[in-house]
Amino acid sequence: MPLTIIEVYLNNTMHDTRGTAILHDAPDIGITTLSAVHVMERYFIEGEINTTDITRIGRELLCDPLTQEFRFAQDEEHLTLPPELLPCWSISVQYHGDVTDTVGKTTERGIKDLGITTVHMVRTGYRYILQGALTAPEARNITTRLLANAVIEDSTIKELH
Repeated sequence: MPLTIIEVYLNNTMHDTRGTAILHDAPDIGITTLSAVHVMERYFIEGEINTTDITRIGRELLCDPLTQEFRFAQDEEHLTLPPELLPCWSISVQYHGDVTDTVGKTTERGIKDLGITTVHMVRTGYRYILQGALTAPEARNITTRLLANAVIEDSTIKELH
């Protein structure tokens, strides 16, 4: 089944309050080299959808046009970040496959309400962009203690240059 990933993020005029909260919590777990955090919502859409439908889903359903933008790709490798966010650590967090994703189910219904009937499933998650002079153990520590609940969520940590 084809997969499309849509990533929704705040535009440059908005302050990322979720990212700021994580930045302020980091010293509580001994991380003092974190300089910025950006939080992005992710939608993993399974189904045969074309670029026009993906754009409609992003613009009409997932984004607030005044405060957010989106990008999409068919896989992780093509979902690139703007150069100003590099280098960084990219942390992806999403529910385990056996955990009910209510936001994903609601998004599926919204897509059907747009008249797009070729989507079979939507799963959701977050991508956290961590900037600063972090080591791999520090990125893992932030992930396990601040970003992901291992009981119900999977996480992937990647260093990007």
